[in-house]
Amino acid sequence: MATSAPFANLELIAGKLDLFPYLESALASEQVSKHKPDPEVYLKTAANLAMQPSQCVVFEDSFPGITSAKNAGMKVVGVLSSHRKEELPNCHYYIEDYRNLSVKEILSLIA
Repeated sequence: MATSAPFANLELIAGKLDLFPYLESALASEQVSKHKPDPEVYLKTAANLAMQPSQCVVFEDSFPGITSAKNAGMKVVGVLSSHRKEELPNCHYYIEDYRNLSVKEILSLIA
């Protein structure tokens, strides 16, 4: 997980959902020197996971976040929870929310 928010925000959400045991990397604003749209947080996350950026898929709902992930060389799923498609940079795939997420479609981005 990679966020430009403070770790306290990440801890609040991921802790409440008990996600930390399932995360191999959790980076927040305190672990990077440059913030989105700079790709540092995503590049560090890929390194923590021992993966190439081209093997990563990022779910983002903000202009700087999408720009950051694209600058890192990652595939981007635009999450249209707070913006319309027209308000965001081009993404490789879009979802309205996570309920009808197609794993097959997501995997096709890195196949």
